[in-house]
Amino acid sequence: MGLLESISRWRPWKARAKVDGIPFEELQNRYSEDANATYKEFIRRLHQLIFYAASEYLERTKGRRRQEEIENIVIGIFEEFSPQFAIGSPDKILVRFAQVIRNQLDDKAFRVIAALFYKQIPIYHLSDEGERRLLAAVYEEGLSTPMKVLADRFKMTVKDVENGLTKANSNLCSVMQRDFESGELKEMTEGYLS
Repeated sequence: MGLLESISRWRPWKARAKVDGIPFEELQNRYSEDANATYKEFIRRLHQLIFYAASEYLERTKGRRRQEEIENIVIGIFEEFSPQFAIGSPDKILVRFAQVIRNQLDDKAFRVIAALFYKQIPIYHLSDEGERRLLAAVYEEGLSTPMKVLADRFKMTVKDVENGLTKANSNLCSVMQRDFESGELKEMTEGYLS
């Protein structure tokens, strides 16, 4: 195998491998390079939160929460948003997605997940990959993941997970204060994090 062939095989893998760590604002820019992997990453990050909002919505409006019905709503939300994913301001990607959630569900269902939803923005600005992955896992699951499950997933002790989350949350607060102007963060999060 020649050098050019090796490089062409390596580069797409390298680009896909990094997509799980880039900030939400940069996902849209990556879309032209690998649309499928980028949108799958977007779905992976937000699927559980949207599932939770859809579950709350069905329970409140219809008195039931069937798995299949919830999944159909979640799929519908991501399908409605997909044409809008690469259009508009990259730093408003979650604001645009929030509007689709409200269209499919309602504002009350969105408010259930709003703070966790918008904390996704600064989480992906953490410089420590381990902290980012740990904190992202917690917020993606809607804070419902038991410490033991996180410990098993990350091959850590429960105590290490607790300590890691404490440090990650402290660094998240620093990132929010240091890396974002309050007006900018307010625009990016509809005021939920300001």
